[in-house]
Order: sequence, then structure tokens, then C-alpha cells
Amino acid sequence: MKFDWWPLTRDCFIFTINISALIIFMWDSRIEWYEAMVMVILLICYYSVMLLNPRMMKVARRLCENKWRLCKKTSYGILKSRLIKII
Repeated sequence: MKFDWWPLTRDCFIFTINISALIIFMWDSRIEWYEAMVMVILLICYYSVMLLNPRMMKVARRLCENKWRLCKKTSYGILKSRLIKII
């Protein structure tokens, strides 16, 4: 099974923001109406990200894989031969 880096990165980033906001808001063991509103806004932002996902994925792939040469797709055979050369 092959995993793609984009959905994992996107979801971890959003999950970190949401959990951090929840921890900050629960610090005093109460949720005020404005804190709840921020959580709803974060949910709307998540839906917006999911709607714009194809565009964001193209931009992220172009930047990370082509421009910065990060997260480059490699086959297992190439990766294995590189590890053998190192050892």
C-alpha cells in the first residue's frame, strides 16, 4: 500500500491547529461563546480547505517536489539500491 504525503501533511497540520485551540480554550475548564465561535470558524476553514484541496495539492506538489526537491516520489527498488550503496 502506498501513502501519499499530501493528505497526511494537510490533516496533521489542521489537526494540530484544532487540538491546540481546544487545549487553550479548555485551560479554564469553560468554553465561552466566542471560543465556540472560533471552533466553528476553524471547522468552516477545514471545509474550505477540503473544497480547495485539488488546487492546493497541485501547488504543494509543484513547490515541494519540483522547486524544493522534497517529498520526491521514489520507487522501492531505487530506495533499496541507495541504502545498499550507503551500507
